[in-house]
Parts: sequence; C-alpha cells; structure tokens
Amino acid sequence: MSCLMINDLDAGLGRFGHTQMTVNNQIVVGTLMNLADNPNRVSIGQKWRESDITHRIPIIATGNDFSTLYAPLIRDGRMEKFYWQPTREDIINIVHRMYTKDVGYLLRKFQAL
Repeated sequence: MSCLMINDLDAGLGRFGHTQMTVNNQIVVGTLMNLADNPNRVSIGQKWRESDITHRIPIIATGNDFSTLYAPLIRDGRMEKFYWQPTREDIINIVHRMYTKDVGYLLRKFQAL
C-alpha cells in the first residue's frame, strides 16, 4: 500500500505573523482540499474525465502547530487529527535511540566530573 507523507506541513503552508500566502501555497492548499473532498477523482491538468477514477491512498501530514494552517483545510470531516503527547518514558526512549552511539563518547569525555 502506498501513502503520501508530508513532513512539517505547517512549516511550508502555515501563516506566521504577517507573512503573506503565496500562489504556490494556495495551489497546494487547494489541491489537498480537493483530494480530501474527492479522494477518488484526480484531474489531469484542467480536465476531469468521468472514467478517471483512482484508488484512495492515505495522506499523512506531520506538524507542530496546525493552527497556522488555512482553517477549512483542517476542519473536522476533511482532516482527521491525532495529537501525540509523549510521556516521559516515550521521550527517554526517543532520546536514547537518537543518541545511543554518543553515550559512550560523552561518558569518556566527562568521566572526570
């Protein structure tokens, strides 16, 4: 099974402070909204053909602050949101896996402390 993975969607499409939304941002937001509303229909350029029916694939987007995105894109029914709040144990496991190779170096470097 395939999926479309978009990492840090808010970094590319979010509005921060007084930044302006570009035409490219508007095209991406419009395309994502169209895919969410009509997941089995995809246009080829400006043309829609009745026979062009595609299989649905999941679109998974990550981000830190989805409140910066265009509100209709993230409304309930168009986007299913999952907010992950890592526990202390989750954070320890993440940091441990990220820096396993560095632990030995750090212990040798700072063993005098």
